[in-house]
Amino acid sequence: MIKSSVKNLNINEIEALSIEEAKTIALEKLNIKGFDIYLVDLGEYFGYSALVFKDDHHIYFANLYEVHYRYNGPTHEQLKKKYISLLNNKLFIDEELTSVKDHEEYEKKTEFIRNYMPQEYDYLTAFCINGIYKGKDQEKYESGEYTNYSNIAFAYFKDKSYQERAKPLISKLKKSYKEVMENIDNFKEAVRHALYNHEACITYEYETALESIGLKYAELPKNKQDIIIEVFNEVLSGKY
Repeated sequence: MIKSSVKNLNINEIEALSIEEAKTIALEKLNIKGFDIYLVDLGEYFGYSALVFKDDHHIYFANLYEVHYRYNGPTHEQLKKKYISLLNNKLFIDEELTSVKDHEEYEKKTEFIRNYMPQEYDYLTAFCINGIYKGKDQEKYESGEYTNYSNIAFAYFKDKSYQERAKPLISKLKKSYKEVMENIDNFKEAVRHALYNHEACITYEYETALESIGLKYAELPKNKQDIIIEVFNEVLSGKY
């Protein structure tokens, strides 16, 4: 690939870039927590962007594109600083994936394990249209090599490496999160966040939101049930 052609790529073509192609077009290389970050110019639309790789695999779910941040006209140096800050907060080493301090951190770390970490491996998504894969996914499916299903990533892998790595990390995060949720302020914030995410002000119900964070109203102690009703009423009234 020559540097001029990269400025006409669509999002699918960008996500398909190999590490060797990223090296060819890189303006600068950074390393954040063991991830290789290539700063590139993707042309007028996507602009000055950060492409993320780990062990030669493209972790494209973590990519950052100028098109999402150009509303206040930042310079490349300002974007670089922003990308470094954002990636330091969305990429993790395994040692960081054992505890959390609040609901927000729990969501970020579980998202990393479920969505970003699988991309460090060769995998086949379990999601397809009407049971039919297309393109490279079809080739993977027909190869018969992807036989190890992960209920964490909702994907198939060639071996059990991802599942054996991810499962104990998820377990540790859940244990830590359960402990954190004993703090009333953390519990209240988690409930508020879930209610807004599930648009409780429109649906006028909180059960779905609670289920999304592993809670059932009827199984909670009276003080936590009261907090849920309090926060639910706040959401409905628009006070938050």
